[in-house]
Amino acid sequence: MKKFKTVLAMILVFAMFAALSITASAETANLDGHLYKAFQIFSGSQNEEDTSGALGSVKWGDGIQDADFLTALKSSDAFGSPNPFVHDDTAAQVARHLEVFENDSDALIAFSKLAYEYRVLSAGIDCVDGDTSLPAGYYLVVDVTSFGADEVNTVYNMALLQQTRNGRFEIRNKASVPTLIKKVKDINDSQASDESLWQDSADWDIGDNVVFRITVTLGEMKNYDTYAITIHDTLSDTLSYNRDSAVIKVGNTIVTDQFNISATNTNVTASCSNVKAFASDGDVITMEYTARLLGTAKIGTDGNDNTAYLEYSNNPNDSSSRGKTPEDLVRVFTYQLTLNKVDEEGNALIGASFELQKKNAAGAWVSKGVVRGTTSTVFTWAGLDDGDYRIVETVTPDGYNPIDPIEFTITADHDVESDDPHLNSLSGGDGFTVELSRGALQADIVNEGGVVLPETGGEGTQMLYVFGALLLLGGLVLIVTKKRVGDAA
Repeated sequence: MKKFKTVLAMILVFAMFAALSITASAETANLDGHLYKAFQIFSGSQNEEDTSGALGSVKWGDGIQDADFLTALKSSDAFGSPNPFVHDDTAAQVARHLEVFENDSDALIAFSKLAYEYRVLSAGIDCVDGDTSLPAGYYLVVDVTSFGADEVNTVYNMALLQQTRNGRFEIRNKASVPTLIKKVKDINDSQASDESLWQDSADWDIGDNVVFRITVTLGEMKNYDTYAITIHDTLSDTLSYNRDSAVIKVGNTIVTDQFNISATNTNVTASCSNVKAFASDGDVITMEYTARLLGTAKIGTDGNDNTAYLEYSNNPNDSSSRGKTPEDLVRVFTYQLTLNKVDEEGNALIGASFELQKKNAAGAWVSKGVVRGTTSTVFTWAGLDDGDYRIVETVTPDGYNPIDPIEFTITADHDVESDDPHLNSLSGGDGFTVELSRGALQADIVNEGGVVLPETGGEGTQMLYVFGALLLLGGLVLIVTKKRVGDAA
């Protein structure tokens, strides 16, 4: 039988192994250490001195269900029109038609997928990258690695079509996986700025709608019939997802309706069964949404966590197989302010009320709430972020002078790029003490007592009145006594 020049010495059907120019940040997975099985499609003979690796005496190998495979080749519409295999009856005829396919072509990919479907499972031969001795032939090499349940960034080689050269061949261990990055927006709403700061941590007020962003960079999808992804996002129970707030884009194009979004208060999933319908290799998909920071928020260094990971198709040979990226965590911090009302001697002073106000980006003061101290001398506002504030005394204790508004600034330092972001420092300025773990700022507010002024009708005048009354009484007694003496004479 004439020699069969195969599809070069090694035909790779997985375009991940070609030098495609993907400039986005999908990761290249290291497939060293993966396990493979080789399934012989064609057997034959090779001349060891022939460097082309030509295969002669081509017959069906023992790793393929040849009759069913041939029927599938003839009926497939993946090889163009007319179908080159439609009149083939032997392995040698199939091999001759296969020879004209180009490396990594769509037709060659279709051939490998049909071979994968009709391989003889029991005939797989264990093989190792670059160190395998096999009978001469043309093989389907399948990645059969078993991954642990918690293993991340897993991906399989697509089934490779490879021809032996002197009983050996090389498996190229390269594939790409998508990436996911989670960020939270951090803004100082006391400052006018168009800058959006996407960080691993931020501080917000209780009641605010915190803005989150998830960025997915797609890997290479060429050899997948369909490519599914699911974004899994888990919020702290102190954050409540705002339903219908999610907006998903590819570049600047909104594709939210291509995803099935399911949400509870603390769990959000956005899944798409085939992103190849609207996205290409290396494209960036973003999802932004908001979640309200609840009154139960953790204040201080514990923070309020949010984690996300991506589930993705990871095996071009098996449409149901999924991998996952590592979880990415962001943390939202919030703080509290406590004022102690005292007199000039440092003693607790009841009867005051205070309003906390915050300056907005337009320079206006916005109320953060009034706390009344009818019986209390401690005033607390929980759930504050950084910014410019002032304290306004709305009720002054009786007998004391009112105070002027007190302005101050809350500043905080927290990790902006970290796998485990921390709150590092907190300040309110002069006069404030800080307990960092509790996110607590504390200050004393002093009221000065009123002055006591002199007044008419004081004690000296009253004595004059008493002395005058005594003189008058003495004079009356003298007059009466003289009158009695005169009458007696």
